[in-house]
Amino acid sequence: MAVVAQRRHAEALKEAVRLRHSDGSAYYLLSECRYVLGHGDGMIEILRLAIGHQPDHGQAHERLGKVLVEDGKLLEALRHAERASKLQPGVPSARKLVENIRKQLAKETVSTSG
Repeated sequence: MAVVAQRRHAEALKEAVRLRHSDGSAYYLLSECRYVLGHGDGMIEILRLAIGHQPDHGQAHERLGKVLVEDGKLLEALRHAERASKLQPGVPSARKLVENIRKQLAKETVSTSG
């Protein structure tokens, strides 16, 4: 029952994005629905649209950073995580994401140099 409701909600958000195609928050909410439903495909593009329409959308930068980490694109992920942290200075998850990505990059540097 809950899955059906989530899918209906996702469809409603898709329609909202269609109607308000220049609203960064609508794209961000669509990406969140896709994430909750386990449909991660296409999230990078959707989040880039969100940021393109609303460059100071901290949550979109943070989510894009997380998705890019999962995709193995750590340097790009770090740029978005740092932006999210600057836009959301009181949000610990954004700061933590920056720290985690930096640790992963440091491990990669050590493993490739040794």
